[in-house]
Amino acid sequence: MTILRIAVAFLLGSSASILLAQRAVPAKNPAAISTEPLVADVHAAPYRSSINYTVNAGHRRVDIRNATLVNLIDYAHGIEDDDGREDASIVGGPSWLDFDRFDVAAMVPSLQPAIPDSGQPNYGMYALGTNDTIRPVVERILEERFHLKYHTEDRPLPGYVVTVAKDGPKLAEAKDPTAPGGCQAVREKDNPGRVTTTCTSETIGQFLTLIGGTFRHPLLDRTGLTKPYDFTLRSDS
Repeated sequence: MTILRIAVAFLLGSSASILLAQRAVPAKNPAAISTEPLVADVHAAPYRSSINYTVNAGHRRVDIRNATLVNLIDYAHGIEDDDGREDASIVGGPSWLDFDRFDVAAMVPSLQPAIPDSGQPNYGMYALGTNDTIRPVVERILEERFHLKYHTEDRPLPGYVVTVAKDGPKLAEAKDPTAPGGCQAVREKDNPGRVTTTCTSETIGQFLTLIGGTFRHPLLDRTGLTKPYDFTLRSDS
């Protein structure tokens, strides 16, 4: 598996270090690299009782609060899981790498405001691709403000490989393969410890993405199944 190998020479006075992050990183497209000046403010975050970090996107601006360097690296390269697994896939670096927290505010000229929710005026949905719009800016902040450098290399890392059983798949193809895929989980009334998950027009790839966060290591889809299926899964909590 391809991993992210990062050499860090922080402006904050630490020595150069090595990090290993679990995710293939695509080669940079020179045409996609912004030539606009980086307008960003980075400073140490004040004490907060919560250890979680937040990303808030507005019109032409992003605010990231309470983030460690591990959080910023994860977000910039799309490897964050929000479940702590990224801590095991990034090793090395100074002792404060996943301890000290920072607040980051940056201008993102192409960022669009959230789409208002007519039912709840104070809420909205981010436009499709919002994270992909923000990530290059966060990557520039890591490179220009923290002097982070990286390249990729291959190394075995823990994970779960999902394959088809020897006797083949026993899944019913979706009755309406053009319908949007989706799953709904319901706790059974007669047996509260059991959850029934019903999926319609769901591909295996979509389903593994849905349940992937419940596993200690990433799930790798090696089933070769690309069609949408209708199926029901019962599990004990």
